[in-house]
This record gives sequence, structure tokens and C-alpha cells, in this order.
Amino acid sequence: MDENSFIMLVQGTLGYLDPESFISHLLTDKSDVYSFGVVLLELLTRKRALYADNSSNEKKSLTHNFLLMFHQRKHRTMLDSEIADDAVATVVVEKLAVLAVHCLSTKGDDRLTMKEVAERLQVLWRHQIHAASNGENGCGFDSNFGASPSSVVLPLDEMTDGSLEMRKLVLAV
Repeated sequence: MDENSFIMLVQGTLGYLDPESFISHLLTDKSDVYSFGVVLLELLTRKRALYADNSSNEKKSLTHNFLLMFHQRKHRTMLDSEIADDAVATVVVEKLAVLAVHCLSTKGDDRLTMKEVAERLQVLWRHQIHAASNGENGCGFDSNFGASPSSVVLPLDEMTDGSLEMRKLVLAV
């Protein structure tokens, strides 16, 4: 299939489908980014893409509820309690939550590419390895990647530059 192929029948598991592709019947490289964001949320919350809340058996959309809570700055209540209670893990989880929100934009053009997602995960991993090797707690930079939930714009120095040394220089200035 080429980059923007028309599909007659949308196939996939409800909850993972890119809303734009579902409506337009067009698959793009950003469709998989959306699904990856859903999987990332499942890992962070220990909930399925469509889950039943404790208070009822009604199915709820993990992405819809998480995004609502994120923009109200209440998303931490949805995170897995076993990792949300650990200060170091909370920093990493918060950064992953911001990354997931970028993947889950309803408009494909506003989503990251998978290459950008991989680069951001690599920066986070390198930062955590560096912090662990220096005996730090891993909290060396803003837990939101410098972004507020209402304005999710990630700083260039922390997110796109894969060079740990360059980030040290930028942060030192």
C-alpha cells in the first residue's frame, strides 16, 4: 500500500483505531502512532483500551478519559498505583504520559512520527541511565518535558536532541 491508501473496510480492535482513519478510511503512517499511544497508556494505567470502571460495568474509552483527565491535570489518578507511588518512577511515567498524549492527537498531522517517538524514548532512556550511573534520582528535568497539559509542546533540547552531552551544555547555560 502506498502512503495514503484508501481502505474499504476498517479492520482493527476498537479502542486502538485511529479516529481519523476510522472516519476517512485513509491509512497513514500516523495511524500506527495513535495505536502505539493507546498501548503506552495501557502500560501506564494497567487498564485496557476499553475498560470497565470499578463502579460500573459500562465500557469506557481509556484514551478519551485519559485525555480529559490530562487536560484537567488529574491524569495521575488514572496511573498504575504501584508505579505512581515511587518518586523516581513517577517522573518517568509523567514523561511517558506526555509522550502518549502527543501520539493520541485526533488529527494525524498533529501526531508525532514513529521516528520522533523512538527518539524521545531514547532520550528518556539515556537520561535515566545517566542519572542512575551518577546516583541521581532521575528527576533532572521537568516532569512534563517542560509542557503544561493544556499546551503540550515539547522543548527541543530535551526531546529531539539525542546527544546527552549537548543537553548537558544546553541545561548548564
